[in-house]
Amino acid sequence: MIFEEKKLSFVHKVLFPKTMLFGEKGEALLKTLYTGQIYLFISESFYKTHLNDSWINGKFLGKVVYSKEPTKEDIDDFAKEIKKAKPRFVTAIGGGSVMDLAKLSRGRENITFIVMPTTLGSGAEVSQHAVFTDKGAKKSLSSALFLPDLVIVNPKHFDSLTREQIVLQSIDGVAHALESLVSKMSHQFSDDFALRAIQIFHCSFRDLQAGKDIRDEVSNFHRASILSGLAQSSVGVGLAHALAHVLGPLAGIPHAEAVAMFLFDVLEINLRQTGVYKKMYSATGISFEDFLDGLRFFYQKMEPRRLVLKKDQDIKELAQKVRREVNFFTNPYLPNISEIIGIIEKHL
Repeated sequence: MIFEEKKLSFVHKVLFPKTMLFGEKGEALLKTLYTGQIYLFISESFYKTHLNDSWINGKFLGKVVYSKEPTKEDIDDFAKEIKKAKPRFVTAIGGGSVMDLAKLSRGRENITFIVMPTTLGSGAEVSQHAVFTDKGAKKSLSSALFLPDLVIVNPKHFDSLTREQIVLQSIDGVAHALESLVSKMSHQFSDDFALRAIQIFHCSFRDLQAGKDIRDEVSNFHRASILSGLAQSSVGVGLAHALAHVLGPLAGIPHAEAVAMFLFDVLEINLRQTGVYKKMYSATGISFEDFLDGLRFFYQKMEPRRLVLKKDQDIKELAQKVRREVNFFTNPYLPNISEIIGIIEKHL
């Protein structure tokens, strides 16, 4: 990189992976690579459904089958293994957690990084951010080195997702679009990605309201999530993610579900306190209210989770942690402690 990354932290920018391939031919090219040069991270769910795949069962330099959000301990262990193994490729096949684990474990710039997403919404395949837990607290790191050299998107891998998975994973992508659009770091080019993602999501929501099957919209949800992932990678997200990062691990709630839990509260408080969503209508002709109506319809059949915290948990202390979380500071409105406590208590 020409400039040190810290010098680019507050410069308007857009970051991209080097190459993206689409369809089954892209995956076929991946499987021409010699497994003896690859350190593979793969989600447990995908691995179990592809036990008969001869390439996945090949003799890799290392193979990690993973089923949780990355922890600092695991990252440190796998980083040591990769340093010792000296692979030519680090490859991640799975959802956001598996891709983040690979990003954080890879370490060296001269190892080619390949990802193939098997879930919707996270945008991790196009993002410079990676999230992990350390002693029960969720943390994130950002680096251009986390961007893949090659992204392979094969939509057939979304066929096995349940309706609940489609909804929750897609809402994470919706949150990336809405929060990056009004981020304090947003700029014209990040807005272009976020607004196009919003248009695609909105059209799909209207189709669903008209009776279309949700599975017919999966490819659109993923396309929109890639665009919103590019936006959030460049300008960050906001309060919904700050709340999810602090409270999700404490309550044992997966990331996408935690974001969905708080998103409507955050949209409501931002709308009430600011006029930031007006640019959605001026740029797309879609009113924020119409979009929110479609989003509520999309989410309406989901059974809402409750926050289950320890009996002696200090809610005020949690609210203070939310206000210190990095994504809090890019939200267009910075709620006070009492307002954050009010959001948390709604879900207890």
